[in-house]
Amino acid sequence: MIASGSNMSDAILEMVRPAISRMDEQVKNTRKSQLYLANNIDQISAKLKGLVDEQLLPYDLDVYVRKLDESRKRINGIGQRLQTLQKAIATEISDAKFAIIKMHRVSIYAKLRVKYSRRANCSPRVARPWRPRVIAWAGPDAFSRDRFYELDSWYKARIQKPELLPKLHVIDPDLIVDNYVDKIRSRKERTIDIGFKKNEIVPNKMTEEAKNNLEELAVMNQLLIDLDAVESSNQLGLAEHFSVFEDLFMPGVFFHNVQFVEVIFGGSDSREKMLFGNTIRASTAARPPVVTIERPQPGTNALTTMLLLNLEGPGQQQAVEDGMTNETSWQVKPPGSVPPSSAQDQLLARLENRQLLHWMVANIPDGRDGVDAGHEVVPYLQPVPFYGTGYHRFAFLLFRHRQPIDVSDFALKGSDSLIARTFNTNAFYKQFEDRMSPSALRFCQIKWDESCDQTLHGLGFKSPRYWYEWNKQMTPDQKEYPMKAMPFHYYLDMFRNPETVRREVQRKRLEKLVKLKPGEKLEPEPYPDIDYMKNWSEKPFFEHERLMKENVGEGVWAALYNDYENPMEQHDMAKYRRTKETEPVDKGQAANVA
Repeated sequence: MIASGSNMSDAILEMVRPAISRMDEQVKNTRKSQLYLANNIDQISAKLKGLVDEQLLPYDLDVYVRKLDESRKRINGIGQRLQTLQKAIATEISDAKFAIIKMHRVSIYAKLRVKYSRRANCSPRVARPWRPRVIAWAGPDAFSRDRFYELDSWYKARIQKPELLPKLHVIDPDLIVDNYVDKIRSRKERTIDIGFKKNEIVPNKMTEEAKNNLEELAVMNQLLIDLDAVESSNQLGLAEHFSVFEDLFMPGVFFHNVQFVEVIFGGSDSREKMLFGNTIRASTAARPPVVTIERPQPGTNALTTMLLLNLEGPGQQQAVEDGMTNETSWQVKPPGSVPPSSAQDQLLARLENRQLLHWMVANIPDGRDGVDAGHEVVPYLQPVPFYGTGYHRFAFLLFRHRQPIDVSDFALKGSDSLIARTFNTNAFYKQFEDRMSPSALRFCQIKWDESCDQTLHGLGFKSPRYWYEWNKQMTPDQKEYPMKAMPFHYYLDMFRNPETVRREVQRKRLEKLVKLKPGEKLEPEPYPDIDYMKNWSEKPFFEHERLMKENVGEGVWAALYNDYENPMEQHDMAKYRRTKETEPVDKGQAANVA
């Protein structure tokens, strides 16, 4: 690469030195010719002068004149050759200058150079590695006004990456969505109403003056509505949305709420009412609720039977008591991942369409607001959804009948276990179908809290822990240049050995434990990074991000603090111990034991 200044003149001299030497040679030859011609001309002039003096014949004079003309023509030819030579030398010098300027050409973006910036004035000449010769269109952004990432950085055009579209599959909607005829036919199919006739809402007749007063209050935003007195018009739709009818009885049945019932959990400090799908805390439902039942018609002497059911309970309760009470957790695998055993198949078949009965009071006479006048068949049990099972649906169901019914077969009979509370609502209704009909329904959702563990411990059971065992994450083949751009440390972590990661975390945990004082526990830092600005400027971004996750215990670093225990590892260790206990002892070991 040729630099500017004095080096440029030296380069020009080196390039034109051969031309200058040739020109010097030709100039020397020309000077010799000129001297020779000059001598001839001088001699001719002297002879002419002598002829004039001697008065010679004109013939001799013509000879000398012709020789003089020839000498003049030679001199003119030499002059033309000198001019041609000068033009050639000038052309070679200009070509040399152009070549040097071409080697040191100014960048086309030099006009955009900002004063006092670090941008070069010309395009650098560097040895770049070989790359595929691909003609790529940089897009219109390469010519936009903001085509530079930063003004003080080297020029980089914004290249538009090609859009990678996934493989498209043709989906026939006729194979997935029902056509119009099937849709209309399914709407015409009516489900079975197993309850009473729906109450007709008779609108109150209001005078024009009262309507005007209500309209005036509504315009002034002063109209108050008693929400407790307003019944939801979509009660049936809410129950169908949560599949309450289908899981209580069977698909295709429903009933209307024709009897008012109010169920309130909690005491004076915290009161929560069961409505249609609302959430209630399990600790609030530790005691039996306050139940208010309406008498449908005055003068009637009918009876009511009340049920409180857990729609998600039976399978889990059976698993806890049926040979799994020695474990603190039960593995729930996704459908289709691992084929279930025959014992699990029998368990699911036996518990299909069953619920867990938490409370049952039968033969409650009319005219009493509470349920104390009825016969308590099954005592109240606080809702105990297990940890990790999510929200459980709890249904409060009323049956209306004229004559007392005998429900002694559904009593616990001295056993207060969870298995004894397994209940089949559909079979119960089928047994007394001719004498009673459902009249009211309320349901809510409850999830686990600490009070559930206390209740289970009081019954003599352990509190199990459920978790979902996800399938192994599908990772693409590792490539040097992946198609989908992502941070490199995230990409490399996808292919790390989990055992290596676990050992790294445990090593870090031991390092922290060594530095602790007696009686202290490992706790996460109050701030992700107290020296944020310093570490942000000195550390690479991936190390800084890892430091902050380690300080707060996020991701794989959650095993550092608060005596973290992974239920998956506990379950694997318990399975490993059981496998070791059931392994047959070989003959060598048996001989040693004997």
